Amino acid sequence: MARLFDDGASDYLINSTRIITAWPFTMAGWGRTNDNSVIQTVAGLADVDTTNKYVALWFGAVGTAAVIRAWVINAGAGGVEANTSTQYSENIWHHLCGVYEADDIHVYLDGGGKGSLGSNGKVIPEFDNVSVGMMRDSSPDQEMSGDLAEAAVWDVALTDAEVAILAAGYSPLFVRPQSLIFYAPLIRGLNDKVGGLTLTADGTTVSAHPRIIYPAPIWTGFPIVGGEPPAGSPGVVLLMDHFNGGFLNG
Repeated sequence: MARLFDDGASDYLINSTRIITAWPFTMAGWGRTNDNSVIQTVAGLADVDTTNKYVALWFGAVGTAAVIRAWVINAGAGGVEANTSTQYSENIWHHLCGVYEADDIHVYLDGGGKGSLGSNGKVIPEFDNVSVGMMRDSSPDQEMSGDLAEAAVWDVALTDAEVAILAAGYSPLFVRPQSLIFYAPLIRGLNDKVGGLTLTADGTTVSAHPRIIYPAPIWTGFPIVGGEPPAGSPGVVLLMDHFNGGFLNG
């Protein structure tokens, strides 16, 4: 199950841990908004003690265009952003991704519509929290109105091809898992599956999850009748000999 956020109630999820300290990194998630006229936070990294010091991945409205926005702002140093070349629709699940590098920012909608800033030059803000559904600096805003799921952060810049894999419905666990530092599927619980963090919920309710392809569980064996299975390497399929109560190894 995903989580439904009510912007009128200022719902959000948060953990007060600094999970990113340097460029580059990537943030991604699935979202379904019911309002394409206002800016809404999918995921953000912020400093709760300072106004306008954060990195955000947003459902955004630029003029009359409902685009995805990847934004960086560092207090008095001003802000920069990249916007997708394609637009999202209300009440439809979309995949959003922002790739943040020291010299550029890229943003994607459903694995395409790539928009790039062409530069960056910002000193990375001193984040002290990771949030979902609202930007949690000292003046919280940009509340989500709709559903969110599969929030993830990597400490590397994902490639176009890797972003497309995520947008095809594959879990973040399939894409550079060694660099995945935060992953909250938001299926029933609020736990980060790779970093061990627990998100605290202020509001939100359970809602229907998008269709996602997850890795198969690791096989841990089953009761042995008539002896131990033959030795083998990982990935070897062992066939049970039901007639003799053991395993076939020939």
